[in-house]
Amino acid sequence: MLRSCISNYKIPKVVIIRSIPFTLVCRFVQCIILLYGILYLIFTYPTWYQEVNESIASTVIANIKGIYYNPIEQNQSLIIDNADYIVPSQEKDALFLMTNSIQTVQEYKRCSESFHARQRMCVNDSQCQLKMSLPSNNGKWTGRCLKEIGRCELEGWCPVSDDYITPTPSRDALNFNLFIKNFIEFKRFKLIKTNIAINSSYFKVCNYDPIKDKTCPIFRLGTLLDMIEPDLHEQMNMLQYDRSLDQCIPHYSFRRLDPPFKQAKFSFGYNFRFASHWKHENRSFRTLTKAYGIRFIFSVSFLDTN
Repeated sequence: MLRSCISNYKIPKVVIIRSIPFTLVCRFVQCIILLYGILYLIFTYPTWYQEVNESIASTVIANIKGIYYNPIEQNQSLIIDNADYIVPSQEKDALFLMTNSIQTVQEYKRCSESFHARQRMCVNDSQCQLKMSLPSNNGKWTGRCLKEIGRCELEGWCPVSDDYITPTPSRDALNFNLFIKNFIEFKRFKLIKTNIAINSSYFKVCNYDPIKDKTCPIFRLGTLLDMIEPDLHEQMNMLQYDRSLDQCIPHYSFRRLDPPFKQAKFSFGYNFRFASHWKHENRSFRTLTKAYGIRFIFSVSFLDTN
């Protein structure tokens, strides 16, 4: 066997078969392979050559339009527009919509403390002098007990704001429209993308729908609340870009950040206070507003390849 391995060797042999059917089958298989290679290059070329861009800047501009009526007296109401219910008027990647509020017109003078706390009750001056440094006080206590009403006297903004009864949110806010405009700059590729379509007439009729119209940047607030939960007071609005620049289409998703009312044990919803000051006849006044509403926080995520 060793001798045969050394003395024998093999060479390939080419056989020419003159058969038209066999030749057609062979050429057909070759064409299929060639066509597959061409189609693979056509459909994968926009992605396999791409580079990842890590130098990206993004900004979100949001605006709400709509009006609602705030009853102030019998058969009278106050019209509130976006100059009143957007507080503050500008925020970075966020927007607060005031859906209801408690307003108190106050003057700087002396008056009684709030009626809603037991530690502010008194029968003599000594009780008010012992509690002058409580953090929950609504002003500087004078140390005097107003015996006719059984409350300690304070120096500060009077009357004290009463926020123990929260007003009902305006149902008109459900028909407000939230408009979101987003710009992304890809510095490396010197390219700017936006979620606004070129066809301007599209925005005159479109309204976001999670099934029928997923790319429209105009959102009815009632639709958003229905998507999350009816008693929403704070929500997250995400613009998620996960397409390449060749087909950059935004995808919107929404979620609530704060716990539902039935789970919250303390400090329900979202609220804060702000004041506007003025003077009249050398007397100081202010309007204290405790605002309740919805705070939108906008976050943009994207995957950029080019």
